[in-house]
Amino acid sequence: MSSNRRNLTFEFFTFTLRDLLLCLGIATRFFSSRQRSRWNEKHRLSAKGVQASLPEWDKRAWQQQPNSSTTAKYNIPALPCFPQKIKKYYICRMKFVEKKPIRVAILDLYEGVANQGMRCIREILNQYGEANFLDMQWDEFDVRQKLEVPGTGYDIYISSGGPGSPVESKGSDWENIYFRWLNQVEAWNNNPGNQQKKYVFFICHSYQLICRHYRLAEVSKRRSTAFGVFPVHLLNEGKEEAIFDGLNDPFFAVDSRDYQVTTPHHNRLEKMGAAVLCIEKERPHVPLERAIMAIRFNAYMIGTQFHPEADAIGMSMYLQREDKKDSVIAAHGEAKWASMIEQLNDPDKILWTYSHVLPNFLNQAVEHLQTAEV
Repeated sequence: MSSNRRNLTFEFFTFTLRDLLLCLGIATRFFSSRQRSRWNEKHRLSAKGVQASLPEWDKRAWQQQPNSSTTAKYNIPALPCFPQKIKKYYICRMKFVEKKPIRVAILDLYEGVANQGMRCIREILNQYGEANFLDMQWDEFDVRQKLEVPGTGYDIYISSGGPGSPVESKGSDWENIYFRWLNQVEAWNNNPGNQQKKYVFFICHSYQLICRHYRLAEVSKRRSTAFGVFPVHLLNEGKEEAIFDGLNDPFFAVDSRDYQVTTPHHNRLEKMGAAVLCIEKERPHVPLERAIMAIRFNAYMIGTQFHPEADAIGMSMYLQREDKKDSVIAAHGEAKWASMIEQLNDPDKILWTYSHVLPNFLNQAVEHLQTAEV
């Protein structure tokens, strides 16, 4: 098990004018119109660094109305208007302070096999924490080799992809403890006394296991391995899904699998309150059912067949290593390798998916945590 800590936040101090006069001996006459203008400009410039980290839709809200709900949402002080009779104003300074961390559990299903997935998940958590001034802490659990699973002391759970069959492992020791953990999280979320719910994201192999566990669809072996960058088509429910906010239709994702989820069991889905969100690329000329690429299992759990954590730059460098290049070409052909490199370098494809899906999930989870703490 490993952990990482980041600790950076804003602390806001509010002083009345009377307190300032007593402590600093500042007379109100110093706040001339020229000095107020300079102070406002300085305050506005100091906020630019925060503005740069906001999502695109909140950047627009900031630009249109600096005193909008954006400031409250991101805990940023509104720019003061300095009325003639000043009762109080805000001083904002950056300071290292102890703040309640956001605890994330990463369930590693790679069984010790070399992979890029775990690195990418760590990078996203690291970048998200830095961009939003959050203390993100995470622990990793080796589910398949060491039979490790987290308890309910975490706020967010991310369950990784992994090798092998999601069907033949049924009844194994590691699967039994994995589903025991899942039952504990479900019991926590179903308890009305627990206002702070646990958010879970399932990736690829984990997603296939959950679909099989809930009997929501058929999980079976593909005729051939899916490997590369492919378009993913949103269904009606997917177009309303917050996790996919900002994505195009279709959007592009990294897919690497020998198994697939098909033939949704609509009665089971409806009974559970689950929804199919998107499917693999449309191919009318191929008489095969399209694989289900994402399912919203309930309000707090979602899974994807594709790899939303795939880092375009890191993966491009990885695939251009001589050993990896040779292995990909041997297994899938040089045209497939060249196509992957080209599409990984396209900013509108994998980089766009990387910067939206898991960050949107984290936004949703963190917003819930902050609301529950109030």
